[in-house]
Amino acid sequence: MDRYSLRTRKWLDLRFDPALVELVGHSYEPYQPVHGIRPGDWTLGHFMMAARWSWLTEVLRSTGADSFLDVGGAEGYVAQLVRTLHTPRSCSTDLSISACERAHEFFSIGTLASEAHRLPFEDGAFSVVYCAEVIEHLAHPIETLLELKRVARDVVIVASEEGVRDEAARAEELSERALSDHMDRSITCATDFELLFPGWDARIYGLCSELPTEVPQSSRDLVASLAGALHLDDFRSASEATGMIAVLFKEEGPAEFGSTMLTSVRDVVEFAFDHSAVVDPSKATLHGAYLPPRICVKCGAPVELLASATCAGCGLVYSRQWMTEDFVLQDEPDSESALEERLNAEFPDDAERVAACLALQDLLDFPLSPSLSTRQLPLELDAGWTACEGGQLSAHAESGLVLDCDAHDPCLFSPELYLKMDELEGVRVALEVSGLNSEKELFQVFFRTLNRPLWWEQASVTEAYRTEDGSYTFELGLPDAGLFGDNDILTGLRIDPSHHGSHSRILSVELV
Repeated sequence: MDRYSLRTRKWLDLRFDPALVELVGHSYEPYQPVHGIRPGDWTLGHFMMAARWSWLTEVLRSTGADSFLDVGGAEGYVAQLVRTLHTPRSCSTDLSISACERAHEFFSIGTLASEAHRLPFEDGAFSVVYCAEVIEHLAHPIETLLELKRVARDVVIVASEEGVRDEAARAEELSERALSDHMDRSITCATDFELLFPGWDARIYGLCSELPTEVPQSSRDLVASLAGALHLDDFRSASEATGMIAVLFKEEGPAEFGSTMLTSVRDVVEFAFDHSAVVDPSKATLHGAYLPPRICVKCGAPVELLASATCAGCGLVYSRQWMTEDFVLQDEPDSESALEERLNAEFPDDAERVAACLALQDLLDFPLSPSLSTRQLPLELDAGWTACEGGQLSAHAESGLVLDCDAHDPCLFSPELYLKMDELEGVRVALEVSGLNSEKELFQVFFRTLNRPLWWEQASVTEAYRTEDGSYTFELGLPDAGLFGDNDILTGLRIDPSHHGSHSRILSVELV
């Protein structure tokens, strides 16, 4: 698993794990509307979700699909909707183990953890494969689209609010990418599907032709508003379009596709209004949840899991946590030649198409800067230091960095780090502070790690100091090691020289 995917998985696991969320001082808020969407609760975000589900429902209705996979399905709401309205052979995958556990807990849905570009299913395992609001976050979008294509027997559906119509729009979007744990890094263009799905009936629609200025809250008004927003216009030429949805039929799609869209919209809205999808735990049948046979994501040999299993083909060991099978290759580096090999196998007589796909991956690539593994952190602007919103960061005339902030709580964020927590004892920071305007001041350092990928109070250390302008050297130990778990990796520091507006000259930062 590449470094970006590893960080994303840790971030998602925290987001979907109620125990961990409570530990860091937040309440658990499901990503999907697992308890339904009641009158008064509908937002523009829910409206866009319902639009995606309506397109999906129309595809399922028009094709008579008998099996379904949601790739990046989070807490399983869409798989549950499909299971309730269309077919019991419905399941979900997600990179996050915690998300898969919630899908079992909430819906008794069959699910497993996997990377989107390595799906542990045989060719043509599902009638319809669905991937919504996922492709833009991936480090391997080209391989992912090929995987969706491989495991789909009839239809692939890809939806993204970040989809663009042409290369000029993509270039603009790519220029604005910013590094985060879950960034919109792979901007999909409508022409990508023609490149990767030659011979398929590729229909690219605008997800919504327009959004309401005020989201209706009654069932009847919602149905009317949604149905009016879902047009069968080509996304590339539509005058108005919010988001993109690609419906890719392996054979020629139904001529009358879209003719029952009003019924599909009504089914989706009624499901959200009238059906709290969460399964009563006393009635859950976890062992009976649908999942087709699994294959090894490294060699393709069949894999059968009980508590854990070893692939008979290559010896790779897979594990099972609670009811979640984990098919993510933890320590498997991504080969630079893997995509080219796959493309050559996919398009054996089309070198021009292979070259275009490789060029597209290069265009979308967002290489991470190397992680620092030195204890004496270089205080240079181009090393990757950043400041809080409203903070001004500049180079010191002699050495170090200057952080100016008139607002509350000025913060300095380190470059990305990679150091083993169990080999560290603390941090030493030398600074000069002026412009203090409070009777009390507090110097604080936050530690961000792979297991705790966010800034939270328990993972910080503090020291009070006098409020006169002057020079200070702080030597602080680590937070309680039990908060992080075994073999955790320090990935970042946040240094708060004061909790009020001030002028700080940071002269050195050293891990000890």
